[in-house]
Amino acid sequence: MGSVNTQSQACSRGERLSALVDGEMFDGPDHGQFLAELDRADRAAWAHYHLIGDALRSDELALSPALSATFTARMSAALEAEPH
Repeated sequence: MGSVNTQSQACSRGERLSALVDGEMFDGPDHGQFLAELDRADRAAWAHYHLIGDALRSDELALSPALSATFTARMSAALEAEPH
């Protein structure tokens, strides 16, 4: 039962960190404590979330519509070829 509780806490912690990065976590009574308790893994996740966000917003990394259409067509063909 302890491992389930630990997994639940980890999931909740990860969800809270994601919400914080997304600007969905508002100040509350435990907000400062949550920030103070971030460990090395949390800080690495924080950095990764921001890196992903930067990449998603980057015009330089955005695919052109032609490349996107080609990718979509190839992915659709690959999925159709999968056994049902």
